[in-house]
Amino acid sequence: MSRHSLLFKITLLFLVALGTLAMFFILLSGVERHRQHMEVEHRAMVALRILHRFDEEVMIDERLELLGFVRGSAPSKEASLVMERPLHRGRLRLWEEDGRCYVELQRHHGVIYLKEISQRRSATLSYWLTFAASSLILGALFWSIYVRLAPLAQLTDALRRFGEGESEVELSVRGDDEIASLAKAFNAMVQKTRELSQARTLMLRTIAHELKTPITKGRLALEFLPRESPTEILLRVFNRLELIVGEILAVEKITASQTLQKGSYRLSDLVDHALDLLIDKEDHIDVEIPPVMVVVDFTAFSLALKNLLDNALKHGEDGRAVVRLRARMLEIVNRGCELTDTLDSLTQPFVKSQESKGLGLGLYIVSRILVAHGLTLNYRHEAGENIFCIDLTPVVSGHE
Repeated sequence: MSRHSLLFKITLLFLVALGTLAMFFILLSGVERHRQHMEVEHRAMVALRILHRFDEEVMIDERLELLGFVRGSAPSKEASLVMERPLHRGRLRLWEEDGRCYVELQRHHGVIYLKEISQRRSATLSYWLTFAASSLILGALFWSIYVRLAPLAQLTDALRRFGEGESEVELSVRGDDEIASLAKAFNAMVQKTRELSQARTLMLRTIAHELKTPITKGRLALEFLPRESPTEILLRVFNRLELIVGEILAVEKITASQTLQKGSYRLSDLVDHALDLLIDKEDHIDVEIPPVMVVVDFTAFSLALKNLLDNALKHGEDGRAVVRLRARMLEIVNRGCELTDTLDSLTQPFVKSQESKGLGLGLYIVSRILVAHGLTLNYRHEAGENIFCIDLTPVVSGHE
C-alpha cells in the first residue's frame, strides 16, 4: 500500500484514533485510581481520629466498620505501596493487594494496621470494558470505510490495464454508493469504447477489402496487356495502392493493440524485406548491417523500416539513403537540411512536412510499431545528415 494512497491515510488515521483513545482511557484509569486512594486516605484519617478519641474497643471497632475498616495485621510482601505521606508525629502508608487497601498508621506510641472489609470493585475494569467497546465500534467503522474504498484500488488497476490497451476490463459492482456509481460509469465507458473500436475495425477492414478487390482485378487485367509504358505506370499505381491498403490494415492492427507475432529474426532479413516493399529502390540504399538477431514482429517491423527508408529517399538531397547498425543503434541516414518540424509532431497521424506528398501516416505507423515493441524513434542532425535512430537493445537476442 503506497503511503500516498487514500487507504493508507485512512488506516493511519484509524491507528492514531485508536492510540489516542487508549491514551485517554489510560489517563482516565489513572485518575480514577488516584481518586480511590485519596478516598481511602480520607477514611483512614477519620479512623485515626476515632482511635485517638475513643478508648472502648467495641465502640472503636463499630465506628471503624462504618468506615469500611477492621483492625488487622501488616500486609503481605505481595502488597504494593501506592501512597505514603507524613503525619504530625507519624506517617501514613497505603498498600494495595487483591482489590483491598491496607492502611499503616505509624504514631509515636506504635503502628496501627487497618484493612478494608470488602474488596473494592475495580473502577478501571469498567473503563477498559468501555475502551474495548469503543475500539470495536471504531474498528467496525474503519472496516466499513475500508471495504467501501477498496474498489478504488481495483479501479486504479483497471484504468492502468485499460490504458495499456486491454479491452476486456470490467469491475464488479456492489452497493449503491458513490464508489459503486463510479464503477458502473467505468464499465459503461469501457463497453462504449469497445463498441466504437469494433465499429472502427470493421469499417477499416471493410474499406481495405473493398479496395483490394478492384486492385487485384486491375493488376490481373494488366498482366495480359503488352508491356508498354502505360501498362508499367498502371502496375506501379496498383502496387502503390496495394501498399497503401496494407498500411491502413497495419495501422488498424497496431492501434487496436492486437498481440504482435514476435519471433527471432536476422536484422538483415528484416532490412531485405523492407527493401522488397520499396519496389525497385534498393539500388539507392546502402546497407551496413552486421549479423545480429532481434525478437520482433517480422511484418510490422519490416513495414516500419520500409517507411523510414522511403522517407529518407524522398527527402534526401542526393536521392540516396544508408541503413546501418552501430553498436545496437539502428540508424537510417540521408543527406539534407535539418528538419524544421519536431519529431513529436511528425509522428502524429496525418501530419506531414510541407515538401511531403503522402498521407502523413508513414512516421505515425513507424512510431506505433516501435512503441508496440517497447522501442523509441529518435532524431538528430549531424554534419549535413538527417539521422533517424532506434536503440535495439530491448529486442536484440544475440549474434548469429
